[in-house]
Amino acid sequence: MLLGAIEVLKEVFLSFNATDMALDRTFKSHKKWGSRDRKTVAELIYFSLRNFSNFVTESELHNYQNINFELLVKKSAHRLGYKTDLAPLDFPLEKDPLVLPPWFLALLKENKEDPEKIIFPQWIQGKVYFRLNPGRTNKWQLENKLKNEKLSFTDVNILPDGFLLKRNEVKIALKSLIGLGEIQDGASQLLCRELPLQKEMTVLDVCAGAGGKALYLSELLDKKNSILVHDTSAKKLGELEKRFIRNNRPYRIIKTSELDQFKNKADLVLVDTPCSGLGVLKRNPETLWQMTPEKLRLVCNMQIELLKKYCELVKPGGYMAYMTCSVLKVENDNQIAIFLNSDSRFKLLKEIKIYDNPNAKISLEYFDGMYLAILAKI
Repeated sequence: MLLGAIEVLKEVFLSFNATDMALDRTFKSHKKWGSRDRKTVAELIYFSLRNFSNFVTESELHNYQNINFELLVKKSAHRLGYKTDLAPLDFPLEKDPLVLPPWFLALLKENKEDPEKIIFPQWIQGKVYFRLNPGRTNKWQLENKLKNEKLSFTDVNILPDGFLLKRNEVKIALKSLIGLGEIQDGASQLLCRELPLQKEMTVLDVCAGAGGKALYLSELLDKKNSILVHDTSAKKLGELEKRFIRNNRPYRIIKTSELDQFKNKADLVLVDTPCSGLGVLKRNPETLWQMTPEKLRLVCNMQIELLKKYCELVKPGGYMAYMTCSVLKVENDNQIAIFLNSDSRFKLLKEIKIYDNPNAKISLEYFDGMYLAILAKI
């Protein structure tokens, strides 16, 4: 199992692959592993990632090619209470901002952002939220269904359509809830509910991805109203189609060549833009270590380009919603300020930060770190 964990971490740090995908490949290549073995390997990997900077040398922190992966995994195993050949050691786990990537620490300092508030609270395992389809069922019906099948759940009052599932029961629960909703983080649910939706309106999700937010928006619209979706990834759109079919919701895929047809016609354009992903470290802790100043710069440039491009689709009196799963000012507040300074046709109506919210129930303790800005076209 140690070798399996080492294999995955090498993929993450040397090939810059996503942890969950690397884990999946490793599990498939070790078919004899039982559920306990898989759980142990996953625990070792995520613990190593969340405590990486406390377990490696300064040289390893600056150059991943120098990492002693065997020692890294053994340190994690030792700290988690597993037997190893290491001598008894006390590995400090204090979340010291000085051991963040140096360039990243400098960025936070420049923008007066506190890693104790936006980064380190994410060094925990993410919760699993289920979001029901409000057009097909309600919480009371689903909770009774789960009770009858002796499955665990926790109602989340702040989410009108959401509740928590027990992680080790998720696959079983989804089989009994098929067509009644989808797995969707609470932050995503909250922000979708904040959008200025009316039953009959033209809604265009221009960065729809696999369709999680688009599906929820579709369910909140009129039953016959097809949401318009666009993405440059055919693979993601394939997943989107499966999701919409599974939930029996109408949709229409808009090709890139067709976007100009909607110039000044959309009531609401959602720009759920590509971002650093530094608000979902609970699920993807490798993101912090794989990010570089150049990657972040390219992402920020793309975000401004997308805002300037897709704002033209919004009709006068309509809205544009800008959304990220980042906790950084350079991707959120700053981008909106730059855009508004460049286009006087828009004004900021509302801004919501899951990671910096006056409501104590809306925080990184419970949800992913997301940002939403709603702009109105004058």
